[in-house]
Amino acid sequence: MSTHDHRTHRHRNDSDEFITIIGQDAEEVGRVYAKDGLAAKGFSILHRMGRHSFRLPEGSPLAAHLGEEMGMRPMVAATYMRRAGR
Repeated sequence: MSTHDHRTHRHRNDSDEFITIIGQDAEEVGRVYAKDGLAAKGFSILHRMGRHSFRLPEGSPLAAHLGEEMGMRPMVAATYMRRAGR
């Protein structure tokens, strides 16, 4: 898996693509990255993977998809990016 080097940071294009994978642990996130073939599609990790807690605005329709209790459980998340034009 390649990493994004912040020292060579250029202004991000609005058409760059981002995918965030959320899982119970790093292994689960890695399995999804591999299964979806994101490396072959040009996605690389934007920042280090880490534990996250999620908060949703009251009444958010996302709660129905994620489950209200999910927002209170610590999860592992990683965001991957593909530059525009790839």
